[in-house]
Amino acid sequence: YETEPGLVICYGTMYGNTERMAEIIARAASKAGVKNIVMYNISKTHHSYILRDIFRYRGLIVGAPTYNAGLYHEMEVLLSELANKDVKNHLLGWYGSHCWASKAVAKIQEWNETKLHYEPVGEPVDMKQAITPEVKAQCEVLGKAMAEKLLAE
Repeated sequence: YETEPGLVICYGTMYGNTERMAEIIARAASKAGVKNIVMYNISKTHHSYILRDIFRYRGLIVGAPTYNAGLYHEMEVLLSELANKDVKNHLLGWYGSHCWASKAVAKIQEWNETKLHYEPVGEPVDMKQAITPEVKAQCEVLGKAMAEKLLAE
């Protein structure tokens, strides 16, 4: 379970908002000094490629929209795969988006507390509808917090 000091950002998106959040987080982590950052749209990339890089890099940030009062399906599948493969020794940050019912952030946290047991990093970001200056700043703080933790090790 040895890892390299890099970051994997996985996101599910329906209208592009969580993808834009991922880009802001990645930019902030890069500016803070993280050299190895890979991003995956979990709806378009086979999970075997994503899992390969999660095994490789210590940092993981996941984000997804709320869907049908739960977590976006592909993110649920990826988190299940991580739990089933018993991937250990990771740092985890997370974020989500919603229109009327905020569930994604809480569901990701529940996955971490009950099955993954990764070390939480930063404050989760929960966006309602669209990116505001406040949400952008929170995403930047999340990316920077992950970078600081990765580089401190």
